[in-house]
Amino acid sequence: MDAIKKLDRSLKGRAVLVTGAASGMGRATAHVFASEGALVAVTDINEGGVARVVDEIKSEGGAAHGWRLDVMSHDDIKRVVAEVAARFGRLDILINNAGFGAFHPLDGPEYDRIWDRAIGGLLTAQQQLVRAALPHLRKSDAARIVNIASTEGLGATPGDTPYVVAKTGVIGLTRGLAVDLGPEGITVNCICPGPIRTALTESIPEEHKTTIYRIVQEALNNCARHAQASTVQVSVRGEDGQILLNVQDDGSGFDPQRVRGLGLLGMEERVRHLGGTFEIDSKPGRGTLLHIALPLASLNGDGRNGARSNSHSAG
Repeated sequence: MDAIKKLDRSLKGRAVLVTGAASGMGRATAHVFASEGALVAVTDINEGGVARVVDEIKSEGGAAHGWRLDVMSHDDIKRVVAEVAARFGRLDILINNAGFGAFHPLDGPEYDRIWDRAIGGLLTAQQQLVRAALPHLRKSDAARIVNIASTEGLGATPGDTPYVVAKTGVIGLTRGLAVDLGPEGITVNCICPGPIRTALTESIPEEHKTTIYRIVQEALNNCARHAQASTVQVSVRGEDGQILLNVQDDGSGFDPQRVRGLGLLGMEERVRHLGGTFEIDSKPGRGTLLHIALPLASLNGDGRNGARSNSHSAG
């Protein structure tokens, strides 16, 4: 019998490239890798943010270097990947995290431009980064690729089609890459984050964040205790500044007791107090759909600017 091989899970000395690393999840990801001893390439279109994150990591004893990277530029991608591999002498891990919002109504005048930007920056850029990094990843004995998608790739929010399509594409891209590269020992995985505390929600007062969290958490907890709740989706819609919660039961049909059983009706007063809407739609054969919308504009006084993020940092 062959001896069992002990796997080395250490990141010490491994080189990792993180896109969208100047803030939000990308910044946190860069810090985590650095704390584990990795050599971190901090990249983002925000040059000042890159410098700050590199300084933070170095001040904590980590190893990092920064590059300005515009993921909309294929030339930028090829140049930065090559420079990262040259500086560290290797590239073991790629984190495709860079992202931005892409809300626009289907019949809006800028739809085609927003569509092209979303597909280019959120989807095409990821495969271009993978292909640029591939020659270096193939030299690693533990190459890893992690693509950041979104819960919007698993569901959809009205008015968010370009983003939904791009993030759905990231999920498909990940599956395809996993099949292509798995035989070479290169693993490819995808993460679909929901609402995260980043620049997208930074301007919302803390007391309102707490209220929103309690409402959403109560809904999720109650749904988890009732098998009839088959679909739950929470999302932040930036264009008109709303936090949305949709709960769909299993389609058994209209039954007021089932709605009460979800334990959600008691939240109606709190939702309406915040200027939100609370609707229940039940139809035979389709089940019960609960829809909660909380307007960010009434929470932070600047719904559009406070709810939108155009940086290359996901979340």
